[in-house]
Amino acid sequence: MHFIATLAILLAFVLIVELLLDLDEILVVQSTPIGILQFVTIRITAFYLVHLIPLASFIGAYLTTALAARDHEIIAMKAGGISPFTLTRAVLTGTLVVTFAGLFANETIVRSAQENLQSDSGETSGSLSLRHGRIWYHTGLYVYNIETLDSSGVRGVRMYKRDLSGRLEQSIQADRGQQVENQLWSFEKVTVRNFNPNQPRTPPTIRKANRIQVRLDPQASPANIRTKLLLEPLSTLLSSPGRDDPIIRANIHRRISEVPLILALTLLAVPLGLSVQNGRSLAKPALEGALTISVFFAFREYAGELSMLGQGIGILWGSLATLFIYAGFRLLKSDR
Repeated sequence: MHFIATLAILLAFVLIVELLLDLDEILVVQSTPIGILQFVTIRITAFYLVHLIPLASFIGAYLTTALAARDHEIIAMKAGGISPFTLTRAVLTGTLVVTFAGLFANETIVRSAQENLQSDSGETSGSLSLRHGRIWYHTGLYVYNIETLDSSGVRGVRMYKRDLSGRLEQSIQADRGQQVENQLWSFEKVTVRNFNPNQPRTPPTIRKANRIQVRLDPQASPANIRTKLLLEPLSTLLSSPGRDDPIIRANIHRRISEVPLILALTLLAVPLGLSVQNGRSLAKPALEGALTISVFFAFREYAGELSMLGQGIGILWGSLATLFIYAGFRLLKSDR
């Protein structure tokens, strides 16, 4: 009950802050009270719910144990020959339920809310026309150059396809080509070279073909593809070719780490709550927990920024492991 009540209070607090700070931006999108409430609810779900669930789990577990300790229930349990860890096991069991519920919410409700916000941005796919000249052009994943352009199509085509990180993935050389339909092009007398971005010293595989078709989507840029991939569930990301991209890989590790994060925060809350029986004050252990969580989330955000550059994964998991070790140490030092 403490978890549900805490989560409701945190959601209400964030709702009020959103309305106070971003009301001007919200009114640009929605004008009716119901529309404003729906839009803010989607924003909160997309941006804050993933953080509020672990915090609510920590606060709920802390209140459960701290209030029991303050009201002498822990002392009564000891007098009856019952270890306080009986209460700990019950709290951790409930945390497992919250953990899996949080994972389900992150991969369904949160992803759906983020997709709704993305669709509201109004991005549409545009048309494409190839230009020729000595200047290189790019559209989507492709960089291209064309020697001549006439009414029958294009001639002397050279195209290079990039992966999400901007590394060379494929080159296409064709004698001529023409547009079949919007974004779809057909090229003749083609030489295709496929490169392995992860093994740059490996020679490319070469394939010749009389005709191939290539879809040149101007919206299929690395940034747009990455944005769409980030909205996919973990199961899709783990099997996607784009999982080697630093930003995608960082997102995968962050989302996986959210599963044990709830357990780690609860494991920290329990000994802090039990320590209330010594000092009779809820404030001091709560302040210690708040400082510990603040430091942890600071390292987590720092690791997230470094992960965008292909680094920081070790800091992410190292900070989580440190939190587990510290919480476990505090739990072992608690009075039995």
